[in-house]
Amino acid sequence: MADQAAAAVPDRGALIGVPTRPVPEAKTGKNRVHLDVAAELGEDQWAALAVLRAVPADVGQGPVSWIVLADPEGSEFCLLSPL
Repeated sequence: MADQAAAAVPDRGALIGVPTRPVPEAKTGKNRVHLDVAAELGEDQWAALAVLRAVPADVGQGPVSWIVLADPEGSEFCLLSPL
């Protein structure tokens, strides 16, 4: 089951929500879920990510065409250009 992937592909411009819940334990290893988000972000969206304290993350990805960010708890997610 760990090797399975799922995709939610809404209509272009539609909003989707991903409910999350904080846990008292600190991150100690690899994320249990990794999000790859394909989105065209404007200046307002980048500002919103900064307000939410998303920061660039180096997970050893090297030079790639996507951006890796981490949330305040250190969970990484990737921002990709839409296909």
